[in-house]
Amino acid sequence: LDDAVSYRIILKNSAGVTQFDKDRIASLGSTQVQSFNSIAALRLRSGTTTANAAKTLGYYAAGDGGGNTFYWDSTSVATDNGATIIKPTSVSGAGRWLAVDTSCVSLKQCGAKGDGVTIDDAAWSVFCNLAGDGVVEAGNYKITAHVTVSSGVLKVIRGIGNPTISITLPIDTNFLTCNRQVHFEHVKFDFNNGYVKTGISYAANLGEIILKDVTFKNVKDLDNSTGTILINVNADNNKLYIDGIRFIDVLKKGNGTITDSAGSLNCIYIGGSTGYTLADIRNVYAYEIHNIDASNAIIYEDTAVIYVITSSSDQRNVINIENVMGYNFGKRLIKSHASNVCVRNVIGNSPEGDSLGLVGFLNAQGLGEKYGCIAENCHATGKMEAAFAAFTPEITYRNISATVTAGTKTGMTTAGVGVGVLNSNCLIDGYVSGSERDIGIGSDAVIIKNTTLKNITLNITNNKLGSTGIYEISTSIGFDGLLIDGLTVNVAAGSTYPIALTPTVYTNGTTKKARNIAVNNVVVNTNAPLNAQFCYISYAENLTFNNIRYLNTSGLSHFRVVEIASCVNVNVDDVVIEGVNQIGVSIKDCTGRNSVDYVQNTSASIAAVYNNNSTDFIASNCDYAKVLGTGTATTQMPKCTVGTTANRPTTGLVAGFSQHIDTTLGKPIWWNGSVWKDATNTTV
Repeated sequence: LDDAVSYRIILKNSAGVTQFDKDRIASLGSTQVQSFNSIAALRLRSGTTTANAAKTLGYYAAGDGGGNTFYWDSTSVATDNGATIIKPTSVSGAGRWLAVDTSCVSLKQCGAKGDGVTIDDAAWSVFCNLAGDGVVEAGNYKITAHVTVSSGVLKVIRGIGNPTISITLPIDTNFLTCNRQVHFEHVKFDFNNGYVKTGISYAANLGEIILKDVTFKNVKDLDNSTGTILINVNADNNKLYIDGIRFIDVLKKGNGTITDSAGSLNCIYIGGSTGYTLADIRNVYAYEIHNIDASNAIIYEDTAVIYVITSSSDQRNVINIENVMGYNFGKRLIKSHASNVCVRNVIGNSPEGDSLGLVGFLNAQGLGEKYGCIAENCHATGKMEAAFAAFTPEITYRNISATVTAGTKTGMTTAGVGVGVLNSNCLIDGYVSGSERDIGIGSDAVIIKNTTLKNITLNITNNKLGSTGIYEISTSIGFDGLLIDGLTVNVAAGSTYPIALTPTVYTNGTTKKARNIAVNNVVVNTNAPLNAQFCYISYAENLTFNNIRYLNTSGLSHFRVVEIASCVNVNVDDVVIEGVNQIGVSIKDCTGRNSVDYVQNTSASIAAVYNNNSTDFIASNCDYAKVLGTGTATTQMPKCTVGTTANRPTTGLVAGFSQHIDTTLGKPIWWNGSVWKDATNTTV
């Protein structure tokens, strides 16, 4: 044969019947690339020194997308993998067809059909364990078995044309275990409403792990003896980077124990036991993530879309979670047992009623104190026990909002709390609440110290549960240091419990459980019903109120705007009340030094300031005729007036204290109880 020519050879028998018809036949000495329709056809041909190149037009048939290019290596004894290494059937020793380019191999080049019918387990296993990167073309690849990816170099698996890995697994089965870096981009994992124990897991000490534009959907794991985790990352010596991930319709049968790991469900789980964690998680979407019971009803148990839990030596953590959206996301959208977690731009709505909260910073796993976490620009609506929770110290919530009512599932409390502050040195700066309970402070384990609330807006409607605007949690053992600076309260008509500030209402009646409370710059706009009030504080020490503006537009008489009882050292300064009420500021049974300065409440039906049996009490610059006292004496310090002789005040005068700068006489004068005197004690 001519080495430069390809031939078509037709072999017929003596009757003229075709026995063989083959095109593109080259001589043994030809340097042309041999062409085959399939891998099976390639296996029937061995290469030679000169005929050392081959091209497959498909994997099973020409044009099926599985074609590849090979070269002949007569010395190779590599194991046939059905993809990049092909051993001819006639070869018993050395000699292999080897893929020319192994840097990037497609799933179809490994033998997958992607037709949604054929089981592609073998091809998927080969594909995941090849050394180079991988491409998953458009198609529906049916997988039914667990695969372990052996150790090796970085592998990137990219989807092209919106492919789906369609997974159907036996009970208590993992999907993919990675012992090296495997990145996924543009791939959808569909579990066909079936089982998975762990979706994709990454071992420790791998390095950087990247997931981009990945979807997990249609999980319905009915095994309640084990937990389910869709992405499980051992954080030790790894860095996780996620940009664009979706969890859609994920269900897990619970086992009836709310705090038990068996029966739990976590979409992203990052856990480390020996060191710190590096993670950057962005653009997460979660839709319908729930625990269910045997009848498929949604229950309240243990789910988290993002769960981070790190070691006791985790102060070097750098964990960023950003742009997260959840709808009916189960128990928690973001759950953290870690230090230095920064959460930004989170929106969650849970109308189903099985949610504990949106963002919770926790500290209850015996892994050391957790510090320095922050959540910014986060907004919660729906039915939740506590939208935001600070169980760890040094937490900052900034620019957040919550409009939540209590959950509805068995095992939940009747809470509906916007923010829970359950540890010390926490800051809330910028918070808008329309929740059943707005901000709860307290712990049954530690005294809460140095809580700062700034720029707070409480929108109080008829959904309130008791006196629960800013309040002390009923099991609290006390707190030391509460600064409220910038509080706006809007009370709608029909609000049953419009008391906005009750930080020490829960006491045993004798023990002072709180101290060092400062409330500054308050505006109350209220259309509340009869006998409403703004604040009630009891059994506390060292209280300061400054700059309070209270506007009652209801036309109905309110009760006490500020009521303080059985406290020590109370100072109230600059209170202006408009609208009808009974008593503006009430100081009852308080000891130590107590003072009220500049309380203007001309419409008070009983008193602008009322001292009920408090000691060492001074009221100054108030509406004089509206200052009353019982029990121990009340000393009034009226304001100094300025004007002509004809304009001298005639009411609210206190002997020895009422002063008038008489501009007609050009000198100050004092009221002695019956007449005005000048500095020489001359009646003027």
